[in-house]
Parts: sequence; structure tokens; C-alpha cells
Amino acid sequence: MTLLARLGEQLPERNYLGVDVGYKEHVAVVITLQSFTQEGERWKRTPCLHFPSTRAGLDKLQEYLDGFSTDREAFFGICEPTGGFYGATMFQYLLDQDYPMWLIENATTRHMREKIMGHIPKTDEIEARVMARIGYLHEAVGEEFTLRPLTLAEPEDADLLALCRDSWRLKTMQSSCTNGDLSGSKSAFPVDGGGLSGAEDFFHRRRIHDCPSSSNRSIPNTCGTCGCA
Repeated sequence: MTLLARLGEQLPERNYLGVDVGYKEHVAVVITLQSFTQEGERWKRTPCLHFPSTRAGLDKLQEYLDGFSTDREAFFGICEPTGGFYGATMFQYLLDQDYPMWLIENATTRHMREKIMGHIPKTDEIEARVMARIGYLHEAVGEEFTLRPLTLAEPEDADLLALCRDSWRLKTMQSSCTNGDLSGSKSAFPVDGGGLSGAEDFFHRRRIHDCPSSSNRSIPNTCGTCGCA
């Protein structure tokens, strides 16, 4: 048995939770203390949970966590401060359910992934497993990872956060359309059904409205609607 495993055996029973935040889907994994101390490298292949960023997805996450323990204090959770507004709902849920959650910088996760896994392609599942591993190392040997408690903004800061979020989304749209590519606007404003996204429709109508030569057909048709360049 390795020294790290011996140190781990002195810890109380613990479930290490790693969460990789996505746009439409999140990935979570729970790796038990026993897995880290007694199963060698098998933790690197621990099955993960993929769940949508919806209410139904949170129910699926809760069922998954309850399968390990209903005692919130038996968990040690880590996530990265990414995901923007679409990760806030999940963060708020975990805090409301009294799960001990910590934030770690993306660069630290990347460094540990490369140190543990080598230069293999990054996946959401690998990120989640590495975050769980970081939680274990932090408790077992006291390795410093600059973890900080997961907290959300105070209610009075909600308006400011909303403005920052909308500013980011609009800048994404503007940059994409300036470069003649609307794929970025699709990310900021995904299409719910068929047809144009809200961003595409907005800029398509804006371009027609602002066209300085909408009646001049002698200019090559470059925008598909009029003769503007």
C-alpha cells in the first residue's frame, strides 16, 4: 500500500464529487475514498453522470448522489468557476441542499490533468474525475490547490450580474456578425425550433434597415437581400 493510500485510510468516510459545467449538459462523478485508497488506478475509469441543465437534470443528479449517501457532510465537492448563468442554477441547487462545494481555478485543473493523465485529449469526464482526485489529495496530504468555498452573489447584485451576462451575449453576437459568422450568436442565443435564431433574425432585419443602397440593384448582391456590402 502506498503512503498516499495509508494517509487516505485515516480520513472519515468521504465521497469526492467533481462537476464539469457545460451549456446544455453537465457531467458529475462521485469517487469514494475506498476507490482512491484500495483500487489503484481504477478511479480513472469511474463511470460519470451526464445530466441536462434543467430541473429534470437536477433531479437526476440528486438521485445519483443519494445512491452514495444521503448525508451531505459525507461529500466533498469541487467545480470550476465557469459556466456563467447556465451553471448558476446547479450551483444554487447544491448550496440549497447543503452540499460542501469548493471552487478551483481552471488552470489548476488543467495542470493536474496533464500531470496525472498526460497529454491525452481533454474530455468533460476526465475533468470531473480530476476534480474529484484534487479533493482527495487536498484532504489526504493537505496539498494546497487554492480552493475557495462556492458562493453566489448576494441578491442585490443580481441586476449587475444580469447586465454583465447580457453584455457578454451581445458582444458575442456583435463579434460573430462583424466577422460574417453567426455561429457565435447561435451559442449565445440557441435556436429552440427551426428557422433563424433570435440573433440571426435581429441582425438580418437590422442589416436590411440600415442598408444605404437598398434600392440600388447595380451593386453586387452580397447580403442576399439588397446590394449592400
